Amino acid sequence: MNVSDSLGSWYKSFCDLSSYPEECFLQEGEEPIIYKSSNFNSDILSINKNYLLVPSSSGWNGPGISESTFVEGIKKFCHKNRFVGAIYSIDYTNTKNGIYNTTHYYTSSNYNYSPYGGYYTTTTTPYTMTHSYSVDRYDYSVYFIIRMPAEQILENYAVGMWVSDLDDESRKIIKRNYGVIINIVFNESNAYKANIVEGDVITKMNGKEINNKQDYYDVLSKINEGDKINPEIFRDGKIEKVSYEFSIKIPQAENEQDANKDETSYSQP
Repeated sequence: MNVSDSLGSWYKSFCDLSSYPEECFLQEGEEPIIYKSSNFNSDILSINKNYLLVPSSSGWNGPGISESTFVEGIKKFCHKNRFVGAIYSIDYTNTKNGIYNTTHYYTSSNYNYSPYGGYYTTTTTPYTMTHSYSVDRYDYSVYFIIRMPAEQILENYAVGMWVSDLDDESRKIIKRNYGVIINIVFNESNAYKANIVEGDVITKMNGKEINNKQDYYDVLSKINEGDKINPEIFRDGKIEKVSYEFSIKIPQAENEQDANKDETSYSQP
């Protein structure tokens, strides 16, 4: 089985990769980093928090192959498409049992005597053999990774978080109908250092009520370098006020080292 070809056959893209700059992709001489995931939801969250993106995936259900063969195929596919890495999982799904028949032939020869010399006659008789089989099947899943563009890193570092509108399930849990929920807090950003966490709900920011993402981005569009961001956070049934600086200046140590410090949350094969 050619794993790289199979990954290409089942490949799904979530966005137009041609719109991303060169810096986002695997560079010459660089090796892709492949991680094994035990929970894609939490691992993809960690990837995003570290200023990386997951633009595509692939996977299939099929008979067992060795994990080393699968990983080597992922690496080959990453090199071919210039992904900086990938996370994968292999999960047993079921075992298929069954029977199949094969046709075989039995050939026999008989010597026939006659006054003028003997001769042979050959008879071929078909017969059927029944065989049983048992095949373990697995889900093979891969999510591919690229870097965020530099401008997007600066923007995300400055504000420190991604938000989304409340859905019906969130409203039931927090018992509020308006606000935006924080999905991601970027590592070592000022929002991170201000102790804002995923699941917090912003109800007001810089004095303006936040009913949805449009309100949030309207306020954000008026904030400049060095200004204060003052969100009011709904957490555990209480409103908390937070303040931190909007800054696009990333300290060198954080940019190069801390942005990758959560890599140990994955396990390498």
